[in-house]
Amino acid sequence: MVDPAATYLRRLFPWLLVTLLLCGSAVVYLDGELRIQTTPQGIVAFEFCGFSSTCEEALNAWSPYQHKVLLLLLGFDYLFLLSYPATLAAAITLLRQKLHPGLAGVGRVPFALALAIALADAIENLGSIALVLKGVTAPPALIAAVFATIKFALLGVGVLWLFSLLTLRLKRAVER
Repeated sequence: MVDPAATYLRRLFPWLLVTLLLCGSAVVYLDGELRIQTTPQGIVAFEFCGFSSTCEEALNAWSPYQHKVLLLLLGFDYLFLLSYPATLAAAITLLRQKLHPGLAGVGRVPFALALAIALADAIENLGSIALVLKGVTAPPALIAAVFATIKFALLGVGVLWLFSLLTLRLKRAVER
């Protein structure tokens, strides 16, 4: 019996990849505008500034144009935070089904992971936006840094899971 959810996910996956590439390209381009001596890692340096108390230094070093780019990037990141976790979850689910055909339905765990990643990213963005609009204060800076840490930790788990599935798939392909 063909699982309709799995069939739909297989059809949706190429569109998720296209969305990921388009959104990711825009984020990388905008991030390039924020990479200066004070923030050599661009937005990532700003996301974690609450841990190192460098938020004010970053905001002061950026020009008014770069402040606008930062807000545009943070707004655009709300589109990106929908695409990259969904693509990761879909890739994990499709690989799991390929490797273990007996698995019933679409896996809940990958999509719960994707939802947690997106939620952490959204909360982190709120803290970052508050930093830009309201000035540097401890709560938004710390919120952004803590939720950036959670986001990257969860993303790391997802990427490791995906790479382990890819490795298993390649191993099985070589053994044939």
